[in-house]
Amino acid sequence: MRSLSVLGSGVLAGVLAAVVALAGCGGGDDDGAGDDPYRKQGPFPTALAAVPSAPAPTAGPAPFTAPASGAGKVVVSVADISPVRSAGEGPGQFVGRPAVAFTLALRNDSGQVVDLNGANITVSYGADDTPAQPDDGGTVRPLAGPLQPGRTADGVYVFLIPEDQRARVTAVVSYDPTKPAVVFSGPVG
Repeated sequence: MRSLSVLGSGVLAGVLAAVVALAGCGGGDDDGAGDDPYRKQGPFPTALAAVPSAPAPTAGPAPFTAPASGAGKVVVSVADISPVRSAGEGPGQFVGRPAVAFTLALRNDSGQVVDLNGANITVSYGADDTPAQPDDGGTVRPLAGPLQPGRTADGVYVFLIPEDQRARVTAVVSYDPTKPAVVFSGPVG
């Protein structure tokens, strides 16, 4: 019997030590160094702030064969559309799938330097406007850097588009997230 009570008192001592240790971990009302640093920042918001929507596109979609003017006097053209095979590099990319390469040309008629680092293109296809997956490998060469007044810059973007879904394709081009986007639509071969 005696060995059982020694064992029981050892377990009881261990439980009491754990309770005391955990009690020391709780944050008190003092301003000690171990306090949660975020607690002093005040109450956190209970609702998310509204996210601004993407800029509205310019007038209706232009055909891929015609240049379109964006806000700020930047003319966007689709200089070339070529069927290619995806050559993605990295996670989530596919190799050898049917794709389309879009060569975009932007001409700066604004009289001011335009920063192309925010340039973006999204592509959708088919009756349901299915978003096309971008491909990062091969001939991809995004627009980037400053575009001086009177100059033209081009970039190449590749998107996976099934060959039987190319009769109705839409490309939305934005060179500046604060200005309206330019939309192109039509068949791409």
